[in-house]
Parts: sequence; structure tokens; C-alpha cells
Amino acid sequence: MRKTIKRLALLLAIAVLLAMPVHAAEGNQITPRESTVMSQYCTYLYVPSGNTVQIWFEIMGTRILDRIGVLRVEIQRSFNGVAWATMQTYEYTDYPTMMATDKLSHDSYVTHYGTYGYYYRAKVTILGQKGSDIYTKTVYTDTIYLGS
Repeated sequence: MRKTIKRLALLLAIAVLLAMPVHAAEGNQITPRESTVMSQYCTYLYVPSGNTVQIWFEIMGTRILDRIGVLRVEIQRSFNGVAWATMQTYEYTDYPTMMATDKLSHDSYVTHYGTYGYYYRAKVTILGQKGSDIYTKTVYTDTIYLGS
């Protein structure tokens, strides 16, 4: 009788574990530390209304950094989601809100006005710098479709 109860309890525990949902990570999830200056970062596209596409980035340093932010954002467009063309490039030298100095974290966005009927994504180059310790990484946002 005890063996039967133990087996039933074991089967019940396995059934409960198998029934638990598993979530896959997506491109706009926060990415953990890969460097001594960058703790985590996240980039994503947001469409507040119409054909307005905002490219957001959120970056966290491991400590207060000399510079933290985004060096470049390239807006890419595709008619089929496979072949991509760069439509516009934003540089931090032209858009000062993309970079911060002497901060632990930084978040901001740039705005692009897209064309209906196309897919969009952004190629984002992030930066964290403390003295001579410099970390850069280029990442892509998830793709969105700008419907009419």
C-alpha cells in the first residue's frame, strides 16, 4: 500500500511539473551582464499611434559610468521581413538624448515616421564606458509590421 501511495505521489509531481508553462525569451527581453561596465540592456519598437515608430532603449551599468547610452540607431525597413534596407540613421552626436554622462542608467527613444505596409526593425549599438573600460554591442529589436 505504501509503495502505491509513493508511486501515485511521484506520478502526480511529474504531471504537475510537465503541466507548467515555459516562456521563451524574446528579442526585447532584458539581457544580462556580458561586461564589467554594462549590467543589462533592452531595446524595442513601440507604435504609439498611426505611422509613428519609437525606438526605445534602456541600459543599466554596473556602477556610475562616464558614458552610457546608444551610439547609433539604424531604422531598417522590409516589404517581406527578409530583405532589409536602412532607411534612416540616428547618431548620438546629432541626438544628445541618446547618450548620458556620469549616470548608472539611461533610457530614451528616437522617433521615426514609417510607411504603412512595411516591416520595421532597428539595429542599435549600445555603449558603456568607465575610463578605458569600454563596452559596445550591436543588437536588433524585434520586427513589427506597420499596418494601415
